[in-house]
Amino acid sequence: MKNEMKTAILLTNGEKQIMFTPENDTEREALKYFTPSDDIQLIVKRGSFGDSDRIYGVNISLCQGGYYRPFEDRESVMLVLRHKNKIEKDNKEK
Repeated sequence: MKNEMKTAILLTNGEKQIMFTPENDTEREALKYFTPSDDIQLIVKRGSFGDSDRIYGVNISLCQGGYYRPFEDRESVMLVLRHKNKIEKDNKEK
């Protein structure tokens, strides 16, 4: 069973929307972690793996050996969702 969730990115009239459509039970369960009542903030990070004090993204690709591994990609975009109260707490501790 493949885990390749359908993803649509829509950019129109100044609006940005990302839609995830699950194709199996594992993906359906994963999407249950996101609810309309979540008090979250979206953070956008760009780049690839590197320094330990920064957040980076990677591409996951199937290798010739039949397993998946991460590959660097400086054009990666990662969307980080954090609870607003955790962000406020982290900012106070700095």
